[in-house]
Amino acid sequence: MMKTGFLEPLPGFRWMSYKDGRQTLIDSLVYVSRGGERFEVPAGFVTDYASVPSLFWNIPGFDPYGPAKFPAVLHDWLYSLRGGEPHEKKREECDALFLEAMQSVGVGWLHRRIIWAAVRLCGGLWSMSQPWVK
Repeated sequence: MMKTGFLEPLPGFRWMSYKDGRQTLIDSLVYVSRGGERFEVPAGFVTDYASVPSLFWNIPGFDPYGPAKFPAVLHDWLYSLRGGEPHEKKREECDALFLEAMQSVGVGWLHRRIIWAAVRLCGGLWSMSQPWVK
């Protein structure tokens, strides 16, 4: 049986800009979904992790650099593909994978549901003009 979740070793990051908190992957990040699909976020991908307003960072579970950071990187990358190759995922599918990946790293049920709901509500605002958004 194929291992699901994030494959080891997990990559390191380096700061791109101290102003906006973006970081770049030093190595690729690999996630295998429950359905067996393999996703590889390439080294060099730039992420801001979860776009959580800093007002909420002190609430346990909502720190963008906490347990949901690798699922957030996967989600950022899937969104950056805008439904194109190699996975051709609609926004709804990207968000569902984010929820699944958060569960795989142990983000609690309530926290992952709140984060997922925020993504469903606001995640498409930046790309509403894209035909892949649903």
